[in-house]
This record gives sequence, C-alpha cells and structure tokens, in this order.
Amino acid sequence: MGSDPIQMLVLLTPKPGKLDEIMAICKEGAERYEPMSACTRWLCSLEVNVKDGAESLVLVQEWTSVEALMENSKSEQAIKTRDQLTELSTSLEFKMSKVFIGFSK
Repeated sequence: MGSDPIQMLVLLTPKPGKLDEIMAICKEGAERYEPMSACTRWLCSLEVNVKDGAESLVLVQEWTSVEALMENSKSEQAIKTRDQLTELSTSLEFKMSKVFIGFSK
C-alpha cells in the first residue's frame, strides 16, 4: 500500500497583513511542483466563510506515494517553504490523508 497516492493538507491562518505573502509562496510552489511527476495535485484555497475576520487557507498536495511525499519533505526547498509559512502564520497544521471514496472529473 505504500505506493498508493497520498494527500497532504496544510491548514494555515496568516498573521495580520501576511495573506498576500502567503498567497505568493503558494503560487511559487504550484509553479515549482507542476513539472514534478510525483506531485499530481497542488491546490491552494482561501476560506470564504470567515466568521471572526481571520482568513485561512487550505493547501492540498497529492503525491504518487507517501515515499515521494516524505522524500520531497526533506528537500531544501520544502524546508525553506515550511519555514516561510511558519513565520507568516499564526496557525499551521499538516494532515496526511488517503482518499477512500469520491470522484474526480
């Protein structure tokens, strides 16, 4: 099962005034990872139902395997990106998941 696709969900809340910087980092990430065959999806979404005024983002990465994700997570660029997001966020949470049902069109 190690070769099954895996998703990494990153839930983050930007520090006040840092949303644009985080969105730029996500855009750079999408451009950097698009050519990588092991990264099959890179989506960054801005929460739209904000109740308390604290905007948040959800980053979804899909990888061909957990091994590919873990290998990438040790790369210099991935470490730099994590450090940048940590510095610019009040909350940063990583979740690894496997899709068990659904569809994609």
